[in-house]
Amino acid sequence: MRYALGLLVVVYVFNFIDRNILSILAEDIKRDLGVTDAEMGFLYGTVFAVFYAVFGIPLARFADAWVRRSLIAAGLLFWSLMTAVGGVAMNFTHLFLARMGVGIGEAAGSSPSVALLSDTAPLAWRTRALASITVGALFGIAAVEVPGHEEAAQPGTVPSVAQVLDAPSPAPGAPVDAFEVDFEVATEDDAPDATPDTGLVYTADAA
Repeated sequence: MRYALGLLVVVYVFNFIDRNILSILAEDIKRDLGVTDAEMGFLYGTVFAVFYAVFGIPLARFADAWVRRSLIAAGLLFWSLMTAVGGVAMNFTHLFLARMGVGIGEAAGSSPSVALLSDTAPLAWRTRALASITVGALFGIAAVEVPGHEEAAQPGTVPSVAQVLDAPSPAPGAPVDAFEVDFEVATEDDAPDATPDTGLVYTADAA
């Protein structure tokens, strides 16, 4: 049972890495493929979610009639292949088809995994087993989001939350509507007056 649980945790880690990988590659994809913000949102959310939901129920029913571990393995292979296909996409259509495949493949991983644990885990261990694969999902999200946060903190990229919170504030007692605050990403060439700690430029203009 522990061997199967360990494998399912690994499956969930890769499940959420491949699911969320677009979140740290969005700017590169928009630049390379000429994709708009609306199209990126469509790819990241709608395309994946629709096919994940549509194929989730029939694949879950299929898991009741077939070998569950084989279905999970096939889903893992398929969504990993589709993620790789997305890496060589040449336009929006190619990326759309790749994300569609990721959604279908991952639909074959979730429900059969829970069903497999219900079959193999003793009743006293079942809750802990389900919690373990949930932890695997969180590790997968962290594997994507932590590098994305580090990239966002570099000069020339979108400022991080910490940088925004550390930015200077208007003078005490000044009317809120009397100031216009602009946050700009500072670089060595075009922002000599940037604050050294945050890399942000604060501009206050009277209304």
